[in-house]
Amino acid sequence: MIKGIFPALLTPFSHDDSIDYKKMEEHIEFLISKKVHGLFLLGTTGEGMLMTIDERKKVTKFVLDIVNDRIPTIVHIGEQRLNDTITLAKHAENNKAYGISSITPYFFPATDEMIYKHYSTILDSISSDFPFYIYNNPKNARNEVTYDTLISLISNYSNIKGIKNSPNDFQQVIYLVDNLSENIDVMIGPEEFFYAGLCSGTSGNISGIANVYPELYVKTFEYISNKDFIKAKRCQGLINKATSILLNDISYLKNGLEFRGLHSSRVRKPFLDISEIKKENLFENLRELEWEINNLDEGILG
Repeated sequence: MIKGIFPALLTPFSHDDSIDYKKMEEHIEFLISKKVHGLFLLGTTGEGMLMTIDERKKVTKFVLDIVNDRIPTIVHIGEQRLNDTITLAKHAENNKAYGISSITPYFFPATDEMIYKHYSTILDSISSDFPFYIYNNPKNARNEVTYDTLISLISNYSNIKGIKNSPNDFQQVIYLVDNLSENIDVMIGPEEFFYAGLCSGTSGNISGIANVYPELYVKTFEYISNKDFIKAKRCQGLINKATSILLNDISYLKNGLEFRGLHSSRVRKPFLDISEIKKENLFENLRELEWEINNLDEGILG
């Protein structure tokens, strides 16, 4: 089982659109030093669907080599073409990832039967003991994994270990926690659900904002583990503020890393890099945020 905070790792691009592996290593070491519990690669925040299959393979191998089993690393392998998804699934397993995750079929509408067949085909292509995590993100993917489809998959594949769920409705999170086996991890995506999710029994969060402020998430998790709910709730308030500043926008997140003392990087089109004026405003807002963070717990940002 996995628990805690898994940043959805950003992929740094250079001016020539190539992947900057030096910046990626710097970021990974930053996150590990802040005691995150794992990493989630090449999903929405990681711009995985804007990369070639070869690029995704190279990033997967690079990250796994750098992490070197210090923390669990889950590789998102979802692609538009099922054959490409299977190729990436096998590659992640061969390179000894902790596990893999895949989004539903996307863009084209899919029935429950199609979604079941999509996942079962992926699962049949990997070892029966290689951990797999369903990725449900209906807002972006257009299609949703229904509870009945999820149960059918779990019943037939023992290596389904959990679900990364990014719903619009927190009641769906509660329903999963209440009705799934305790052996199935429910990891959530929305930043604003982190505290409430942990209090309700979720395993943790796969977060974009945690790329920039992993300390807030690690502290929230620790506070709740120690039953210090007052401080945990205050941390959630700061997470909400960080989310409103960084907008869960990939360019804002990458510039947020520069503010934290790391190197900024570019986004891949169709995303746009933020302007200098927006960057100045971003930094001013982050300075105010950090003042509030240090008032909560002096030294939290190290």
